[in-house]
This record gives sequence, structure tokens and C-alpha cells, in this order.
Amino acid sequence: LGFSEPGSPSFFTMPFNASRQLQLYLTPLSGNVDLYVSAVDPKPKGDEWSGGSSDFSTHLYTSDKAGLEADSVTIEARALCGDAGACPEEVHVGVVSSPLAVAAALFQLTATQLDTDSSASSGTAVTLSAGLPLDGSLAETEEAHYMFVVPNASDDTVLTLTVITAGDPDLYVSVGPALSDPAEQQVWPTATSGARWSGNAFGGERLLVPAAELREEAAGSCEQPSGCALFLSVVAYSQTG
Repeated sequence: LGFSEPGSPSFFTMPFNASRQLQLYLTPLSGNVDLYVSAVDPKPKGDEWSGGSSDFSTHLYTSDKAGLEADSVTIEARALCGDAGACPEEVHVGVVSSPLAVAAALFQLTATQLDTDSSASSGTAVTLSAGLPLDGSLAETEEAHYMFVVPNASDDTVLTLTVITAGDPDLYVSVGPALSDPAEQQVWPTATSGARWSGNAFGGERLLVPAAELREEAAGSCEQPSGCALFLSVVAYSQTG
């Protein structure tokens, strides 16, 4: 969590691993903050207030979100390293509140290192981590698959599916023993088969998996050494990001 005072941006430096993707997710909790990313400017979007560079051509990402709208970007090696393969070791992030704001903005900034093949796209199976968002896109009728290993079967689990750009994704969830690789899962839940919990409202979804239902449905697998996992299918009713 952080604060951005009006006219006083907050700046962060994130390590960058060229063999992985860096995913940044900014959630405004109050006020209007914007996200800016650069590999060379230590104070991206800081020129008006903190002496940063005004050369926006050096920015990898420039926010266009408004109000409490969440902001995210995935930085890949090809965007930083170029043809010569000279990769920076860090990325600079600016979280900026308007100098005209009347109060400080509260925000949450999450940075996640992802394997280069761990993106949300059709035909993949990805392991999710608690509290770490993952973004992606799907064409109409495509689906993506995820496994979430339940850290504590005594607690309820909340699954949140947010539409960042546009689209109408649906969410289908089943439960079973945790696997070392989600690609080993043979049967994924669908609208017509295998889903113990589902969400098919228009737009995003927020799905509660009660702990009591989880343990009942898991039929003892949560007590096994590997624990239990939720298996998620995200299906795009229309093109989705």
C-alpha cells in the first residue's frame, strides 16, 4: 500500500529478469492515480513535479485510466532488450496523483515475476498465487485454465475476475488434489460439466468458495500431503481482456 500526495509522485524500482515477464498491477483505493513505467528514466512522469525526464519516448507504459479504474501492464524482454539483447537489470515505476487533487490518493501496487509461458491465453494451464493478479486476453469462445493451490482449507476463498479492457468472461471452478504441474489436469470444468462453482454474470466475476463446501467437495483431498486445489476455466463469451 502507498500514498501519492497531490503533485508529489511516488517512485519505485523493480528488478528485471530478462528470462521472465514483469507484471505490474495498480489498484487505486481512493483518488485518481496513474501508472508510468520506464527502463531509463528513474522518475517516469515526474517532470512536472520532481525533476524527472519529460522524454515520453523512453516510457514503456503511459497510463490512460481514470478515477478508481485499475491499471496493469506486462513488461516482456523484447520490449526492453532490443535486437542487441542488452537488457536492463531494473525497471522504474511512477505512481502519479494529479497536482490538482485535494487529498492524497491511496493505492496498492503489485509486482509479479512470471515465466515467459505463464500468460493467460487459450490452451495454457497456469498456477495462480494468492493475492497476485494475472492478466491476459482471449478471443470469443476461447478459454484459459488455472490451478490455485488452497493455502488453508479452513478459510473461504474469493476468486475475482476483472475485465480490464472489454469483454464478457465466465468462470467455472472445480476442486481436486493439487498437482505439481497444472498441465497434468485432464478434465477442466465447463458450463455443462464438472463445475462446482460458477459465475456467468455480464462482465467481471467475484466468486466465493466457502471453506465448508470446499472440504465437502474435495472428499478428503485437502488433507493429503499435496493439499487440494481449485481448477478454474475462464471462458470468453466475447473477446476479452
